[in-house]
Amino acid sequence: MIIGSKAIRRLGYLTQSEMMKSRYSQQTARMLSVMILIFMTFSAASQMVGICNFFGTYLGLNYEWAVIIGTSIVLIYSLFGGFRGVVLTDIIQFVLLLCSALIVFVTAMSHSGGIAEIQQTAKLMGKTDFLNFFLELVII
Repeated sequence: MIIGSKAIRRLGYLTQSEMMKSRYSQQTARMLSVMILIFMTFSAASQMVGICNFFGTYLGLNYEWAVIIGTSIVLIYSLFGGFRGVVLTDIIQFVLLLCSALIVFVTAMSHSGGIAEIQQTAKLMGKTDFLNFFLELVII
């Protein structure tokens, strides 16, 4: 986004639909809007399930109360923080996910003995192309 945001701002459009309508057609803009609506519905639903499982597990709440509390938290920071609040929470979530991924990677590497040990185990199992991602893409 850092690379493309300035160029997108210079175009003068506020939404993706406006940009698609200008570049292609009204029908394309509507199709994009429907696709975004479907994606956002599934995204919001999966986040609700996740927050309910989190609150249910760590706070001992039943599913209904977890939904109410989770939705209330999102509504409060969205209402009072506006778009800036939503963006800041997205940044915080990204940083937490990145840190978690790095911790999992380091932990996995330390418990497996490192790359050399993984290579040796893979060779013993007859898996010589275990790091060849391009081979996997061609097969798929």
